[in-house]
Amino acid sequence: MNTLTRPDPAPVRRGRDGQARGRTGSAIALARSLVIALACTSALAQAGGAWTGDLTLTIKGQGRLDDGTVKASWSVNRVARATVVLERMFRGGGIAGTPDTRNAERYETWVADRSQPAQLDIDDRGEFDGPFFHPRNHRRDTMRWTCPSKTQPRPGQLRASILQIDHQQGTVTWEVPRIFTACDLYVRFDFHKGLPDFVRNGTRMNEDGVDPAFEVVHRLTAPKAWWHLTVPFKEGQTEVVLSRKLRFEWPLRTEGHRAPLDGELTLVLRKSP
Repeated sequence: MNTLTRPDPAPVRRGRDGQARGRTGSAIALARSLVIALACTSALAQAGGAWTGDLTLTIKGQGRLDDGTVKASWSVNRVARATVVLERMFRGGGIAGTPDTRNAERYETWVADRSQPAQLDIDDRGEFDGPFFHPRNHRRDTMRWTCPSKTQPRPGQLRASILQIDHQQGTVTWEVPRIFTACDLYVRFDFHKGLPDFVRNGTRMNEDGVDPAFEVVHRLTAPKAWWHLTVPFKEGQTEVVLSRKLRFEWPLRTEGHRAPLDGELTLVLRKSP
């Protein structure tokens, strides 16, 4: 009895890197892509749920300064409120500068599918009078920032919030989002004392209008810790406490003095099933 035998497959051609080439190589590459895609889909399906939490950020402070050369006063009152919702997960790092960012086993990243509504209330005013590039030339800066804008009101937004879990290090990092709305701005410069060429500048309006995307920390000096908040994380953990006190500063046009502001963030993210 004649037995039909299966012909030997065509030899696999391989390149210098050892990877298969030609049709067989393409088939293998396609198969690998499908496996990876199915694995990612499975991971997303298993993750489910979302990380959510109510955010409140307050930045407040006031003070005066008069050392005989520099005079300054400031009053800052900023409050931002929003609900953070991070409903989409992917494997790998999501924060710029993350080492080994493509490591899907190490990192789990959660982001929002869309911008989220936010409420910003800002009432800042300040004045600074002191030397400007020459000890005899003095400029007075008057500043007022008010949100929401009374002339062009629009809803506030929270964007680009990222929660990144590092399973290898046992930490979770929250990249602080942009929280912004339209604000009324008023900034005036008075060149009121000094050499003739300087005083000739008189009064100049630097800003008098609306900033359509004024962020909650704009025009302030923020601490380095503000941009990325990292806390310990254990496997299976369903609550991340990011609340903390922070020290901001009002911008004084001098390096010899500081205008500290008290900041406080309240945010607890909880994982829903």
